[in-house]
Amino acid sequence: MAGMPSATLRCIFYGRSKNPGTRTILDICQALNITLYDFFDDPVFKTTDLEGSY
Repeated sequence: MAGMPSATLRCIFYGRSKNPGTRTILDICQALNITLYDFFDDPVFKTTDLEGSY
């Protein structure tokens, strides 16, 4: 649905892709019919220590 290889999604899901690009995140959000705000409106993004969050 996001128009990207399933391998890309697997890498993100399993943590092998530590820094997916903004375009990739936007494509995923559009496929899920959510906004970028909805995506980032999560407690994991409300900390100043994002480096240790994943």
